[in-house]
Amino acid sequence: MGRKSFSLTNHDRRTNNLKKEMMQMKQVVQMPTINLNKKSDVAQNFDLQERIRVRAYELYEQRGRENGRELDDWLQAEAEATTEIAA
Repeated sequence: MGRKSFSLTNHDRRTNNLKKEMMQMKQVVQMPTINLNKKSDVAQNFDLQERIRVRAYELYEQRGRENGRELDDWLQAEAEATTEIAA
């Protein structure tokens, strides 16, 4: 059984080629920069949901805490919050 023997130069050549390929991959797949001064989309979404939740509860209390209209309260609060954002 013939076993292939590789010379050190072939090994070095393959290693160098792999290093070049890895460097090219790093250039293509760059990590995005993070702007710490701007709220992330997740934080903004959380803030919006929190405002909707609070407003929906306010509507529930204004109606005298009548059960069974949670969806109506939520949808109204959501409409109000998204109108505020659009304005």
